[in-house]
Amino acid sequence: MSKRNILMICADTGGAEGIIPVYRQLAQDQRNTVRVVADGPATKLLIEGATSYLCLGPECCDKLGWMPDLVVTSLDSSGNIGFALVQHLRQNGYTGPVVALSDYPVSGALTNDEWPNARPDYITAGDEVGKQIILRAWPDFNPDRAVVTGYPAFDRLAGFEMDAVRCWVRQELGISPEWCLVSAFSSIEQTGEMMRNVVRVIMTCTFPVRAALRPHPRLAERAPEEFAAYQAAFASLGDMAVDTSDFTTDEVIAASDVVIAPYSTVLGRAAAMGVSAVNYALPHTDKMYEKDATIAPRFPWVEAGYVAEARTLADLRDMLNAPPRVGRGPAFDDNSALRAATFIDSLL
Repeated sequence: MSKRNILMICADTGGAEGIIPVYRQLAQDQRNTVRVVADGPATKLLIEGATSYLCLGPECCDKLGWMPDLVVTSLDSSGNIGFALVQHLRQNGYTGPVVALSDYPVSGALTNDEWPNARPDYITAGDEVGKQIILRAWPDFNPDRAVVTGYPAFDRLAGFEMDAVRCWVRQELGISPEWCLVSAFSSIEQTGEMMRNVVRVIMTCTFPVRAALRPHPRLAERAPEEFAAYQAAFASLGDMAVDTSDFTTDEVIAASDVVIAPYSTVLGRAAAMGVSAVNYALPHTDKMYEKDATIAPRFPWVEAGYVAEARTLADLRDMLNAPPRVGRGPAFDDNSALRAATFIDSLL
């Protein structure tokens, strides 16, 4: 039986969430020796998932003792280790295929100036909308090498006991079944503005409502002034605020009736779980994504029909009064990691 050496690379949290389920699929094949190289936030998820990994620099293959037959890299927006290792491998004799797994429809990596020197040979996309974004970003890329697989990161929700978790979390929080739970998840930039606007709209609701405001995990560290603004917004809700800090993101989404976030993978999770999700497109977030707008004029999950969009306070108010219902779509059929692994296997 011929052995196949596969090297997988990730750095960001989103990238690791996509890499891990594909790694597990590939590792089931006894022909495969699969090693994961990681740095940055990805290492925390790998540890939590009991996935062994190596934290190495560009000299990784010297330390591994073998040259891979195939390389899989996450499409981390910061570039990071994926760019460095792909270039190093090619400069040191690697001629095998490089496959990029895109975990998010618009990754900053697509427009990163480093990619021309580390362009993958193949790339996966979550859906057809995501594939077209890739082809607009890389107009010289062979369309046949951009393959739609779905979103591996969301496969884990297949066994998620949505109804039971929803009942448990709401009971723990003291939220009656007839009350509406609105959960707002922040990015880092302009969190205060977003949270103040969400609170402003919630205060106008004429039906029983409770609100969970969830800061970005690194908000306090990276933007202390925005974290203070988040705390002030939370305090201003008074009795309508619920503290969900003891619950995971998935548990909070399951308990929610509406999930609000700006350009976030949280919206994809909500869509995969069948919860109403709203992309809150504030002007500042539009400005942040101005470079991406050349390849994705609309938030891709809005274009694909998984997520609704609010651009004004009036939009947000309307969506709280009549939560939008959107379809899960074929991208969330729980077999994405298997499809991605099957495609990768076909290249070996």
